[in-house]
Amino acid sequence: MKTINYFILALAVFVLTVSRISTAQNNINAPDFYNLNSDGNQSNVKLSTAPPETLKLSAENKRLMDELESARTSGNITKAEEIQNRLNVLNGSSSVRVQSDPRGHFETVHVQNPPHEPDYIESPIHTLSIFSNAVQTVPPGAPNAGRIWVASSQYNNTGTDTIKFYYSDNNGSSWHYYGLIWMAFDYNCRNDELDIELVYDGTDVWMFGVAGLTDNSDGRDKSMLFRFKTSGGPGYITILNFPGNVAGNNYYNPRLCSDNTNYTIGTYIYVVCSLDSLHNGSHAIKQKFVLLTSIVSAAPLYDYTQANGSSGFYWNNLGTATRIFAYGDIGYYRQNGVNRIMTVFSDAAYGFNSMYLAWSDNYGLTNAGNLIVTETASSVGARICFNGGPNYTSGMVSYVRQTSGTNWDPYALNTTTGGTIAGSWTGAIIDASTNRARTLDVAAIKGANNLFKAAYAQDNPSIPQAFYKAFNGSAWSATPFLVSNFITDTTYAKPRAGYINGGGDDCLTIWSSGPNGVNAYASILCSTTLGIENNQTPVKYSLNQNYPNPFNPATSIRFELPKNTYVKLTVYDMLGRETANLVDRNMNAGSYKIDFDASQLASGIYLYKLEAGEFSDVKKMALIK
Repeated sequence: MKTINYFILALAVFVLTVSRISTAQNNINAPDFYNLNSDGNQSNVKLSTAPPETLKLSAENKRLMDELESARTSGNITKAEEIQNRLNVLNGSSSVRVQSDPRGHFETVHVQNPPHEPDYIESPIHTLSIFSNAVQTVPPGAPNAGRIWVASSQYNNTGTDTIKFYYSDNNGSSWHYYGLIWMAFDYNCRNDELDIELVYDGTDVWMFGVAGLTDNSDGRDKSMLFRFKTSGGPGYITILNFPGNVAGNNYYNPRLCSDNTNYTIGTYIYVVCSLDSLHNGSHAIKQKFVLLTSIVSAAPLYDYTQANGSSGFYWNNLGTATRIFAYGDIGYYRQNGVNRIMTVFSDAAYGFNSMYLAWSDNYGLTNAGNLIVTETASSVGARICFNGGPNYTSGMVSYVRQTSGTNWDPYALNTTTGGTIAGSWTGAIIDASTNRARTLDVAAIKGANNLFKAAYAQDNPSIPQAFYKAFNGSAWSATPFLVSNFITDTTYAKPRAGYINGGGDDCLTIWSSGPNGVNAYASILCSTTLGIENNQTPVKYSLNQNYPNPFNPATSIRFELPKNTYVKLTVYDMLGRETANLVDRNMNAGSYKIDFDASQLASGIYLYKLEAGEFSDVKKMALIK
């Protein structure tokens, strides 16, 4: 294999990168390299343009992996659990059942906020002082498909902090307060450390979430995991208890994902967090991993096996002089029958600017490869996400990048092939204005092919406000949408990108007012997807045939309203199941066009129904992929 001296390589990469800054608005193929050293220590990399040899699984490992795949595909949870246990024994690992922490409390409230009919700007969710927001949308085919869920971690100056939950059934126009969780000990939630994942098990929709907190009794940072069934039922809360969890260890920035896009029954949950540990008088920075199986049982199974042993999932940095913040995240996709989890690790605060990727093809038991996506500029906020679904290998790594001096830009690396091969990530600045970007969040539309949404805070021109863009499979939209009408928080509850099933809106952003994270708002109703066609008032109600038809994957639907009224435009499959809620709000008289994106749906005949006042009409459309 060809190896390269690190210092010569770094100089060459610097020259290459500087030479392309002037074309920053164009897509950039970053020079990528592999690490041949197995320990994953950033300070001791052995760079190569050829990948390291893949660890060969034993015949017994392969046989058990095949059996596990068969059990999971057929929905045989008991069999899958038994095979997973045999795999663990074979590889020297184990799972433990973890009951809900008795200090945990979960309460449902169910209060509906009054409807708010804004322009595209904002719909209020709550008026609280908060640390973080997170947002997810119930997928097509599940109960309450299209319901948008928001979680917010709330500051409490008279007791412990709480995490509160809200949902909207009308694309964000109004919100219901659902309930809250808290733990009965003295702690504070950490800034911008909240992540949620919705899982449909074939019957019910469950919310899983992780949150970072500081335990005030010992001053340590810890990671909480919670779960509840969205149709009602008891909550589940625990503190992740990694082996070696002792004084001096801080577990922060937890992130999670699932393989629910491929497995309805028997979904697995994957979690990573950053670890700062005192090591021989200095700090060791690592990425820790945990696998959850039997996820909806009273006591889920937790497997804390680390693919790189004591060094964590893979990448780490041993011997830093002071504590630094390491960003990280985890994503999932399936390729040619292989379930792959991939992490990103970034600690630019210590001088390692590149994006450090690693992956496992056997649920985190062993490392299957690594890749360094070279980046010479400083960066913050590294995240990774994939669309998931059958053989969709499109993903994004996103971060805020220091292009030059005080010019920081929202930046994303896109892959359509899974991102394990050098040269398979293409970089692009999302918004190339000279205004300074502060934060960035990119969301993958689940089950779609290379479709993403981005929300970011950027100075406009001197105070930060929230913006939104969409990635259509080949490029980011040309014009950013300004989606906040006053200063936006960039320290606590940073803007979060969401989406509406079917593409009925292209600016769903959850954000808070700055500078200290007060209130939460949903930005909705962008004019690119729902707009008045002309200023003339129609004389009657009408629903036109969509165009084009047949279509793949997007089409437009036009309708006319002779007077102001409440409007619903809904898409159904031929069994009468709702697959997309495109409009659900009061609208003024006028002629409208809405763009419908069916990337998440299978080929077939669908119905779309317009309900406006006493008027109702239904038409057919054909999706052919």
